This record gives sequence, C-alpha cells and structure tokens, in this order.
Amino acid sequence: MGPWLPEPLIQSEAQEPGHQFELAQECELALLWAMERLTERERAAFILREAFDASYSEIAGTLDATEANCRQLVSRSQKKLQESGPRFDATPQEVADLSQRFFMAIMAEDFDTALSLLSPTSIAFSDGGAKKRAARRPLMGSSEILQVFRALYEKARNEPGWTVQISMVNAKPAFLRYQFGQLDSITTLAPDHHGKIAWLYVMMNPDKLRVFEQ
Repeated sequence: MGPWLPEPLIQSEAQEPGHQFELAQECELALLWAMERLTERERAAFILREAFDASYSEIAGTLDATEANCRQLVSRSQKKLQESGPRFDATPQEVADLSQRFFMAIMAEDFDTALSLLSPTSIAFSDGGAKKRAARRPLMGSSEILQVFRALYEKARNEPGWTVQISMVNAKPAFLRYQFGQLDSITTLAPDHHGKIAWLYVMMNPDKLRVFEQ
C-alpha cells in the first residue's frame, strides 16, 4: 500500500566495521528506489553489466535476446537512472553535510532554512506498509514536503513521549523519531546535482523498523 522503500540498515557503535557496514554502503536507498523504476529486463541487464561485469554476449544468452537489444537495455537503464533526480555519485561527506544542515534546521524549527535546502522539485516517499498511516502518494515539491514535515514536527512537540535523534542509516546520517522509546520513523535523503535535497525517504513501516528494537 502506497510507496515502497527498501529496509534501512542502521550502523550502531556496537557493530564492528566489517561486512555489515560494507553492505550498508552498497545499499543506497536512492539507487534501490530508482532501480524500481526500470523494467524487469532493463534491471536485469543493468545489474548483469554493472554489478557482475558480464559481457553483452553473456547478457544476451541469459535474457534470450540479441546483443544489440541488450546494449539498448543497458543504455536505456543508465539514462533512466541518471535522469531520476538524485546524485548516485555524491560523496558520503556531501550527503552528511546536507543531512546535518537539514535535520538540525528541522529540530531548531528553522523552517525557512529547511525550505532553502530542498529543491523546488524535491520528492518525499513514505513507506507505512499496511499497518502504519503514511502518505499514499509521493509528496511533490519543496512547499508540500515542508508543510507536512512542519505539521508532523509540531504535532510531536505538543504530544508527550516524542524524542528525535540523528543516527547513521545506510552509512549516512538519518533523522530517527521515537515515541516513548519505540522507533516510529527513519528519514534519510539524497542530494541533487546542485547541492539541494532531491529525494527524502521516510520509513514508517513497523515490520521494517521492528528489527532495530530487538
């Protein structure tokens, strides 16, 4: 029901920097979400070529297609990903700086600064699954996004039991919101090519958050 987001991976201080952290670095939410926009054959061709360095003859054999067709599939998938909005080559420091500025502005109720950090064409996706109330469509544009974020923050401020903190999710800073110690949502972001926020992701699905409370 509504938008789908992949499960977040939280990096805690207790974890050793090893396989789990390397996996988190590879699981960029922006790229995973953008991959969902590809057709099955485009996604298969892209992964075989980019992740496994398969030759076009090998891809053709796997997909039962011609090499020329597979070249078109890979080219088309690359173009779709490049035009999807976020920068997939942004450095961790760039994402960290933008995240810190945005989340700190929200926490300080400096909504003018928060709005200035959003691209006019920003998109916010929220995944509540079938068990948590969330937007059933992506929020489009900086004004609509900030209006919703502001309303949620003010509601939390006026109700008991709400706390927020900044933590690391998928190797990037994230905004975690709790109610009476129970994780309620995780918000992460992806920048555009101009240093603004292109996409925001709000994970609210309790089935995907439950693992972090065990």
